[in-house]
Amino acid sequence: MKLRKIVGITSLILFLGCQASENIKIGTYEIVRMNRIEMGFRYIFQNVRGTLCTNNKLNLKADSSFEFFNYPFISLGRWSFKNDSLCLNISDSQWQNDSLKSIFPPDRTPIASLQPVFFRVNGENLIRIRPLSNNKKAIVKLKLKQPIDNNEN
Repeated sequence: MKLRKIVGITSLILFLGCQASENIKIGTYEIVRMNRIEMGFRYIFQNVRGTLCTNNKLNLKADSSFEFFNYPFISLGRWSFKNDSLCLNISDSQWQNDSLKSIFPPDRTPIASLQPVFFRVNGENLIRIRPLSNNKKAIVKLKLKQPIDNNEN
């Protein structure tokens, strides 16, 4: 128990010591699988049971628009950045492909949500912890793969 408290306090200090980026980087972010050590810490201290690795991809554009590929949907809208958080204000969400509808049982067909999506910005990473059923959580971690120069037209 004492070791757990020491590890918890140390992790908290390291976590709080990490500075968030002062601005968001424009470009394409793609899903990152976390290593076992990171997942272990998240399991112990944040009750996160696993990662969501479902081909998530986010294209942030300089005009504050975005495309968020979150299987099985593509969401479009405007993004905003404040403090250390990226907010995706979704205006439209569509199926990536109409044939995807047929692979889900009728009683379990996902419904597209227009609720805002929030990510915590940590350097070139975007992190989102999603609540699941039974008090479990899952994490989505996106990393900047293709930055775009803000001076490009």
